[in-house]
Amino acid sequence: MKVLCPHCKNVLDIPDQYKNTKGKCNHCGKGIIPAKCQVPKATGDFTREKKKRGCATGCLIVFLVFFGLAVIRSIGQKTEQAFEKKPAQESKPVVARVRPEQSVRNSPVNTLPEYRIIDTQTDDTPGKAMVTKTLLIQDENITEAGLRDILNYEYRIASTTKGFRYHKTPTVIAIWAFQSLEHAESGMGQWIAMLNKSPDSPLNIRIDDRQLKDLHSLPAIKFRLSENKRKAIWKELIRAEDKSWAEAEVAFPIDPTQAMKPGTTFTLSKQTPIRAQKDYADPWEGLKATRQLPAGTTIKVMKVECEDLYKEYYVAVQGGGNGWIHSIPLINQSNVDGAEQMRKQGELRDELNAKYDNEIAGRHGLTKEQLDEISEEGLTKGWAFPK
Repeated sequence: MKVLCPHCKNVLDIPDQYKNTKGKCNHCGKGIIPAKCQVPKATGDFTREKKKRGCATGCLIVFLVFFGLAVIRSIGQKTEQAFEKKPAQESKPVVARVRPEQSVRNSPVNTLPEYRIIDTQTDDTPGKAMVTKTLLIQDENITEAGLRDILNYEYRIASTTKGFRYHKTPTVIAIWAFQSLEHAESGMGQWIAMLNKSPDSPLNIRIDDRQLKDLHSLPAIKFRLSENKRKAIWKELIRAEDKSWAEAEVAFPIDPTQAMKPGTTFTLSKQTPIRAQKDYADPWEGLKATRQLPAGTTIKVMKVECEDLYKEYYVAVQGGGNGWIHSIPLINQSNVDGAEQMRKQGELRDELNAKYDNEIAGRHGLTKEQLDEISEEGLTKGWAFPK
């Protein structure tokens, strides 16, 4: 299945068996649930239907044009006859009064449920002109029809966006609607409704029926706990799982060169570039100032600075000198078996998960089975993940 990352907007290929499993984007490293971010496929039936509608529409337009001309000619003749019979009368101007605060969104003709835009972004590259919007639904009685109306309205506005360098209009539009700020800020793509349109797929709207159903259901007591209390426990479980992942990755990094800390000593296994400064205003000046450390050189990490998904290490070089080394040239310079590290990660992660789950169960007087039910309830109802 193809998945659109809600953070970096890259398309990923994910095996179907992992569609309901929480994972991380290969590009930006942020958490996603594949089933929530699936990219729909275009169908030939849609194109054929569109062509049929296009032909029918063309015939209708031709008919209306001829019909309109006939009506206009008839009206013109009657008007001339009226002016011949009656003297001209002075007409009074008609003034339309419009309230300044009136807008299409709240007008009687186009009444939409209450919502607000919390983020709008554009991406302008030779490959695509993209507009993304994030909406917050504020209507407690929102319906599927209301969600579709909102998305269609915002799509029409987004499709008229101008000012792109490489394209006249947007080629990709993605709009996400969330039921709460907590859902929007979870980073897990927990939208209640979404719209996407790209050159490879027709306009598509998806509704999360689980969240919509839960919005209109009455909170229930379970295990002598209110729904709000169960939501709090659900967040504890998610944070514990994240903690297990982080600790396992630190203990058994797949590539240790990408996770070095101040004080770490490392021997280079191949020639590696080093710069006196981290950044140069003139790229050519930066290239001139770059020198190569030979394989076998030992470095000691003095400082670490993160740059997106990668790191910059300020190192002291054995034998004298120091400078900055980017983490990319260090990839695969360690003699660690990546597959073995992943296996060890998984074992430690499971061990830590069990440990933290037992601690949570003890704090709340619950069994492991009850914790599992609360976890399943959170996934089923689309409860907001903690940040």
